[in-house]
Amino acid sequence: MTCWVCGEITAAQWPEEMPQTDVRSTRNQQRSFNPKSVVKIAKHSHALSLCLLIYAAWTEVSSGTAQTEAPIRTDKQEYSIVRTSDSTVRFKIKTIYTNRSQYTVYLPGCPNPSPPVLEKKVGDKWVVAYQQLESLCYRDPLPVKPGETYPHTLDISIFSTGSKMGPQLNPGIKEIAGTYRIVRRIQHDNRASSPLLPLDERISNEFELKE
Repeated sequence: MTCWVCGEITAAQWPEEMPQTDVRSTRNQQRSFNPKSVVKIAKHSHALSLCLLIYAAWTEVSSGTAQTEAPIRTDKQEYSIVRTSDSTVRFKIKTIYTNRSQYTVYLPGCPNPSPPVLEKKVGDKWVVAYQQLESLCYRDPLPVKPGETYPHTLDISIFSTGSKMGPQLNPGIKEIAGTYRIVRRIQHDNRASSPLLPLDERISNEFELKE
């Protein structure tokens, strides 16, 4: 193995005086060994450990696994659109939000909490595809402590694009199939005027809706 910290380490570099320890035979006896060999072993072991840590970190970044996971996760990466006889379209998406911060956050809305927003990727931009109407009422936001989760099922039943009936996806959405994500309203505290968390702390992973 070659490392920029410790160079190339071979078996020849390990000290010949390396103590051989057998737990079965050392209970009632002590072995003598050269203390200098322990220092050599410690130096090489430290350098080798550092090399392995650097290699592991480089491998993680280069493979893309070091990316932060979305705080909202869907139960699938792909969903099939179900069309019914009355020209309606239905799909159901199960999600779970995990508070990975070090403080309690709050999910506002009435009903409590408000349903999330469905966004579609159009070109290189995200646009609101569907947002359920909320009642004109107020309830205390739902607290989610650090490490806690909030599960939710987004059950959407809409009319096909171009239909004279509603609800439908927003007019700017020409077709239902595509790449989507879910966005929630999540606040720093329980005040009505509390600012929302940054967007990357309120979104789901991307997923596909297919015909």
